[in-house]
Amino acid sequence: MVISSKDLNECLAECCRALVKYGEIEMRTRCEYLAMMVAHHQQLLYVKDQQLLSLDNKLQTAKTELNRIVSTKVFSQGNNLVYELDIANRQLRLLKDNIFQLESNLTEKIRLCYDRELDQARMQLADFRKQFMEYQESVSAQIKARVREEVNSIDGVMKAKADKFKELGTKTAQQKLREEA
Repeated sequence: MVISSKDLNECLAECCRALVKYGEIEMRTRCEYLAMMVAHHQQLLYVKDQQLLSLDNKLQTAKTELNRIVSTKVFSQGNNLVYELDIANRQLRLLKDNIFQLESNLTEKIRLCYDRELDQARMQLADFRKQFMEYQESVSAQIKARVREEVNSIDGVMKAKADKFKELGTKTAQQKLREEA
């Protein structure tokens, strides 16, 4: 088989045309595919941007709701604290009033106890004075009785001695008379 150069040139020209046509088709297909991919990715970017905006809106809404909830809770707790502070102030005022009243009552009780103990001490003092007076009178009476007894005893002794001296004095006078006689 012998191939002529004309046939070979034709074949080569046809092959080159087919190759160029295939290259153009392939290039067009790839460009279309690339354009479709770019459009698809742009669509995906658009969808993702929309999702991002939606999520940002949801985030803003959630932040707003959370701020509202936190503000409500803070306000509620602030009101609770004010209420508890009011109750604590009332209890403090009541305690101060009760302490003042308790102090007054305690002072009164102490005064009453002191007065009662003072009255008892005064009564004991009066009893002791009375007992002392009785004891003093008793001792005084005993001493007076003893002094009287001693005086009587001394009087008796003195009378006895005086009588004795009288007897001696009369004997001596009688002896002088006898001596003179």
